[in-house]
This record gives sequence, C-alpha cells and structure tokens, in this order.
Amino acid sequence: MNVMKEIELELLREMVKICKKHNLRYFLTAGTLLGAIRHKGFIPWDDDIDIFMPRKDYIKLIKVFDLGKKENMKMLSVYTESDFYYAYLKVVDTRTKMFIEGRLPIKNFGVCIDIFPMDGLPENERETKILFKKMKQYREMQYTASLLRFIKPEKWYKVFPKHFKYLVAKSIGFKKYIQIIEKLATKYDFETCDYIGCSVAGYGIKEKISKKAFESAVEVQFEDGYYLAPIGYNEYLTNIYGDYMQIPPEGKRIPHHNYEAYWK
Repeated sequence: MNVMKEIELELLREMVKICKKHNLRYFLTAGTLLGAIRHKGFIPWDDDIDIFMPRKDYIKLIKVFDLGKKENMKMLSVYTESDFYYAYLKVVDTRTKMFIEGRLPIKNFGVCIDIFPMDGLPENERETKILFKKMKQYREMQYTASLLRFIKPEKWYKVFPKHFKYLVAKSIGFKKYIQIIEKLATKYDFETCDYIGCSVAGYGIKEKISKKAFESAVEVQFEDGYYLAPIGYNEYLTNIYGDYMQIPPEGKRIPHHNYEAYWK
C-alpha cells in the first residue's frame, strides 16, 4: 500500500473514533464503499476515502471535531477557512501539502478524506430534477470561481461565453455560490424525508435513494479494519454504478484526481 493510502486510512480510523465518541452517524460512500464491497479495501487504481453523514451529524461534527482530534489533523470547511472552495468537509493530515492542478491554492490543504452531508430530497420526480439541475448550474459556477486562471476553449465560438462565465463567477466568488448550494440542499430535511442523497457534490440525480437504505448500518471490511456501510448498500451502489461488481476494462482503470501531494 502506498504512503497516501496509509495516511488516509489513519485519518479514517481517527474520524471513526470521533464519531463513536459523540454518537455520530457515518457511512462509507462512493468509491470507498464500492472498494469495500468489491475489493475489501481501496479500489486498486484509486486512492481516496469518502464518507457520508446525515446533515444533523455533519453539523455536530464541525462543532466537536477539535475536542478529540489528533495533533496532526485539521478539518477544512467553508465556515473556518477563507480560501476553501468546497461545499463539503475535508479532514487533512497537517504534515502534508497538496496542490490541485489549475485551481486556487488552499493554505492548509494536505492529504485528506472527504466528508459529504446527506440531505432530504423531494419525493416528486419533477421537483427532484429541478433541484439537481439548479445544483449543477451553481456547482459549475462554484468550480469556475475556484479556477486559477481562465482556460481558453479549443473552439473559437465558445471563447466569449466561457470567458463571460468565468468573469461572472470570479466577481461573485465561490463562497456566495456555496451559500446558495447549501440553502438549496437543506430545503428538505433528512430526518423527515422518504428520499435522501448528497446534492452538494457527487453523481447528480443518481444520488437519490430511499432513506430506508440508510436507516441502519452494517460493518464491511475496508483494508485492515471494519467500518459502517448503509444497510441498503446494494441499492445505493446499483444507483451509482449499475453492475458494480463488474470490473471495468483495463483502459478505464485510472484515478480521477489531478493533484500533487508532499510531506512538509
């Protein structure tokens, strides 16, 4: 196992300790959950760890995190860092540094795990589509606002609209877009809705799932430990990946990140 994965695993172990101490719900999600079910650990060609938390527990985590964390851990959030441009949390190892190609630098960024909030979603299909369409638009502007510089498109007729979009996003700023995204996401309460999902990031409308799938948890193996997965992990993984136990062809076994990480 490479060094980055070992660091992320240690962050996960410490995060779980904090969740257990404060009775916070968490679930492995996305590629981490897929890796646990299919590989009993990391997907061999990937190297990240993702966690879901119901919004109530997510907010509480922000408040209690510093009470039980190890010295080399720091939580990054839009609430605490002026240069942080994500609508979810990152827990970083402060002994490391990380840079994302083409995006603004974040002062305290390092090797990390991602923690995403889960919110309620409307039962009505039309309302759900409208919500995710709005989210996609605002997330695109949020992303554009975090770019280091304007990236000129190859086709000349796309230059003006893309540059205009860039200037608008930069003038408004990523913090404002995150505020709008959070307001939309929290319109529907996790605790009272029959459908839930992560709308601030992820796979769009594929994230919508019956809350019953997340009403309880089961332990699954991930590398050398056991962690919580939603009881309905099959429903969730099928939503996101389809036939998720099928190994993709070799040409598609590539990591989807564009960062560089170092020891300080």
